[in-house]
Amino acid sequence: MLIALLVLLTGQLCLARSVDESLDIETEFFEGEVKIITFYDHATRFYLVGSETTVFDVRNDIHLRMVENLHDLPETFRILAPMTAVSIVAGEIPPDLVHHHTLQYYLDMREKYERRFVAREPLSAKKKILSSIDIYKIWDLNLDGWTTYARTMVHPEGWQTQLFPEDAGTIVMFFDSNSSMGLSVRPFFRDRSSPPAKVTVGSYYPAGTLPEFTETFRKHLERDEAADLGPDYSVSATHTALQKIELIQLNIEKNK
Repeated sequence: MLIALLVLLTGQLCLARSVDESLDIETEFFEGEVKIITFYDHATRFYLVGSETTVFDVRNDIHLRMVENLHDLPETFRILAPMTAVSIVAGEIPPDLVHHHTLQYYLDMREKYERRFVAREPLSAKKKILSSIDIYKIWDLNLDGWTTYARTMVHPEGWQTQLFPEDAGTIVMFFDSNSSMGLSVRPFFRDRSSPPAKVTVGSYYPAGTLPEFTETFRKHLERDEAADLGPDYSVSATHTALQKIELIQLNIEKNK
């Protein structure tokens, strides 16, 4: 994993180096204030604040947004990105915004902002994402309708989207490489003509960043989510801890 990241950051493959030596390798990074112009599948287009004629694309999977809340971005904010991930569309980047940093610096900064964001209010992001999905619409669809609708779903913050076709209903997965957070949406259909029997929404977090999933925490989570959805829906929550991620899964059913 470290070697792959090193190649992405520096464009170099230094297999003879130890891990510690690799972390000390320096490369050029852009670090400056930007404003989003538009999102693409693999990159975000920014213009440089203070020099609006400078426009550039930055790969989504590798740049770091230096903000408190990735789901409530200010109009302008700072980013950190290796120059190997930057593609200039117009203008030029001033030399004073190009810095030499080590891979260790990049990893430290990434951990700092990811942990700050998730620890700040670890479940608030999930609630905002859930409200943007339009859970209610899914119950108006049959299997074919959901299959079509799933292809149109996008995340409002430009998270990467991937579809996983399944007989009982396509799984839609969103992932944000900046925060290492993810979201999955999966309806379960009994047949092709009926609405789903239930919808499962999974929220993925970096391991160790969630509060302890106690029985009290679970009950509060289920109560709050059910209150948000309204009396026509019931919610049950489960928690799974893996080596690098934690998953909170909400099973949502429509009351008869």
